[in-house]
Amino acid sequence: MSSSCSEDASIVYALGSREGFRSPLNSSLHLASPAFEFTGSQIHLSDEHDRELVKLATEWKKNESNRYLIAGYTPPDLPEDHARTLSERRTLGLRQRLIELGVERSQIQTLGLGNDFYQTSPATHVVLIYRQ
Repeated sequence: MSSSCSEDASIVYALGSREGFRSPLNSSLHLASPAFEFTGSQIHLSDEHDRELVKLATEWKKNESNRYLIAGYTPPDLPEDHARTLSERRTLGLRQRLIELGVERSQIQTLGLGNDFYQTSPATHVVLIYRQ
């Protein structure tokens, strides 16, 4: 098995097919919006989050071929299972709001990484949306 296959095998995609979506560990991804910051165990979207999602949905309507990968991260001080679940719930919340705003669900992939990759990824309560 090649090293790229083993990297992808360690990622659990929370919702949707992996086909056509690149891993967030791939440096060729580009951020589609500013980071969505959360505090503590917060999972609900703030007004600021919603404003950014409205902008992203408006952009998508201009180019419906855009695909988005929503990746959630947490700091390393949380228990592994809790960190993954928390980051996954946040990504699903952002995904659901984008769908409500008109983005086609098949164009959005989510994954909660928790703190699995904190040495090479954000080590804070943050969700990033990448454009593919």
